[in-house]
Amino acid sequence: MKLHSAYLATPSPVTDDRVREFAFQIYEQSGRTPGRDLENWLEAAALLTERVVAHRSNRRRHDLAARMEETFFDLTPPVAPTSSSGSRSHTRG
Repeated sequence: MKLHSAYLATPSPVTDDRVREFAFQIYEQSGRTPGRDLENWLEAAALLTERVVAHRSNRRRHDLAARMEETFFDLTPPVAPTSSSGSRSHTRG
């Protein structure tokens, strides 16, 4: 069943109005089968909630990756000791 993508594309908060509208779309697209009000409502609520949770999870992963990248690029590499031409060599003797 192909559902209206606008309801799944935007991760807005799940409200009764959004669930009601989405449940009505499910009802229409499933052939207007009577007696499935609760099933349509629960399916709509679950799909919308799943979308919001997935969006928040992706945002957290993106934020974490950005922080890790900042940390990685903000690190100053250690300075390697420079050798000078007048250094003494240690020999065993």
